Amino acid sequence: MKPIKKEKPRAKSKLKTRSTKISPRKKTPDFNIQESQLKQVIKEEFESDPALLSAFERLIGKLDDLDSSIDYLAAAMTGVTPAEIELSQTALGRLAGPGAIEPR
Repeated sequence: MKPIKKEKPRAKSKLKTRSTKISPRKKTPDFNIQESQLKQVIKEEFESDPALLSAFERLIGKLDDLDSSIDYLAAAMTGVTPAEIELSQTALGRLAGPGAIEPR
């Protein structure tokens, strides 16, 4: 008769395995809101929080500075003045592209 070998206990794996349980899909909230209602909510938030309004105004100022810097860069590359670039963007919006203004 042969002696029975004892099996060593297996070490537990440190890897986490996914549960095979399938959870039901979460229903997303219905955000049916009109644009005018959304604007009103945003306006109320800005009016109720002066720090938020101040931060937003500083952000707008920084974006204006960035826009001016880009206008100067575009002027250096195209040969037109930054003021002409700004006027063309005001008049034509995004349609103002290369060739909208003739260089001097």
